[in-house]
Amino acid sequence: MNLSETFCTNVDQQLTRWLGAIPVLMPILKRLNVVSIINRYVKTEADVDNGTVALILALNRLLVPKPLYKVADWMATTVLEETLSIPAEKLHDRRIGDLLDLIHPHIDKIWQEIVIGAITEFGISIDFIHYDITSIYFEGEYQHADKIEYGYSRDKRPDCKQVNLQLNVTSDDAIPLAYKVISGSTADKTTPLENMRALAGLLKKPTEETATVSTATEVTSIDIANDNLIIVSDQAMLCPQVIVTYHQKGIGYLGPLPSHKAYESVLMSVETCELMNYPLNYRPVNHDENEPPVYYGIPKEVTISVEKTGPCVTANALLLYSRNKAKLDREKRQTLVDRYLSRLSEIKSYLNRRRYKKASYARDQIKKAESKYQGVKSLVVVKLTGEDGELKLHIEIDDAQVAQAEHRDGRYLLVTNKPLSPEQMLTRFKQQDKVEKRFSTIKGPIRIRPIFLHNQKRIESMVFICMIALLAFSLLEMMAKRVGEKMTTQCIIEQFATLTAVYTDFVDGSQACTVVRLTEFQRLFLKTHQLPEPDTYLRPQIQ
Repeated sequence: MNLSETFCTNVDQQLTRWLGAIPVLMPILKRLNVVSIINRYVKTEADVDNGTVALILALNRLLVPKPLYKVADWMATTVLEETLSIPAEKLHDRRIGDLLDLIHPHIDKIWQEIVIGAITEFGISIDFIHYDITSIYFEGEYQHADKIEYGYSRDKRPDCKQVNLQLNVTSDDAIPLAYKVISGSTADKTTPLENMRALAGLLKKPTEETATVSTATEVTSIDIANDNLIIVSDQAMLCPQVIVTYHQKGIGYLGPLPSHKAYESVLMSVETCELMNYPLNYRPVNHDENEPPVYYGIPKEVTISVEKTGPCVTANALLLYSRNKAKLDREKRQTLVDRYLSRLSEIKSYLNRRRYKKASYARDQIKKAESKYQGVKSLVVVKLTGEDGELKLHIEIDDAQVAQAEHRDGRYLLVTNKPLSPEQMLTRFKQQDKVEKRFSTIKGPIRIRPIFLHNQKRIESMVFICMIALLAFSLLEMMAKRVGEKMTTQCIIEQFATLTAVYTDFVDGSQACTVVRLTEFQRLFLKTHQLPEPDTYLRPQIQ
């Protein structure tokens, strides 16, 4: 009898369990001290401690996100039962619900400890922080939830209630820092001052005096514990009140000014041909270095005031001209003009028939068209003449206004209160898409929704679990980048998807546990990052 026949004769049964990227993600969560920090804040007499339940939930969000009532079924297919010495059936939905209830009063303090630990443990730079806001929609009534409301939906679901999620990420590696779940009806421009408070609370333990926001437009002394820190945001977050407050509190900022007639003179102060003499080195992704520059910019100063008689500040500005934006501006304007002219021509064709016999009705329809195409109405001269039943409509392009609009194409102002060079201002602002990518991650691979908890506190706790997952996700990507591996975390997880363990029970009652042969990528990745061998997870681990 050969060896294979002998083996088969002595095998009672075989079971395959999934390892996947657990050997890659578990060490990161361990370095973050997730289990011990949560257990210090939330003690329990249950069979499974709260920190371990949170750890399993975070791993599930990272690997194969499941509804909460299916987490136990998922766990049973993995090696986690052996790794954590916990039967999968202990992770029933009631136990998970208890965790979400218990951690809710402590999630801000727990998150602060985890993030501050991550900054130290992984050597994370926080000189530039990118801030933005997104919406997360839900189905259900949520009658006793003050944050789940209808509002502007970035998910194109205005029919659903939602919450908004504020998020700050680092510039270099998009590591999530301060976050906050706020009302779904909150306007973007009202959030930056509260966000300053959140950053103060995260990066330096706040006192009653240093972390109090007295009104929506006034911030008391805030020390963000880093004089060099600069908050980068979009124009929706840079209203005059916010900018003035940043200056008054000595908090660095960078972002584009919203369009406003008060800044028009600075925006149009230089001819395009002169701007083209000041090319910037920044190149968009996939832009060949041999191609002509895309961006051109000249340093300026701009005065920003809350009101005509209110406080004002002087900001460092970069007058930018983008060839790509100029092209998009022209195309967008032409599309709107064509639609506006089409509607005006339609009105003209209806004149002196039925309701269009009345000048009052025709004027009303023209005003509606002007309102709909507000952005381009100044480019078209429209004159309605004549009496009822004998009306005439004159439509003519205003060439002077079109020329002025074309002169403005491609321009915008970046502003800051820090001594940044034009290259630094543009390059750092263009990294603002990193926070958008983290929003895509939390809505995509981590799948923060759909969530069917029907309890606002549990939703906030589940967002916290997803943020732990996002932190680990971001750190793994950073680790790969630091050793020269340009891979997304999702790609790394997919590369480990084939990793499994085989449990063989023999007829004599003995058992053999073996990990399937690693791929070359898996072997090299674990070796490069000095991670434990996968078979480590086939026996109990101390968290």
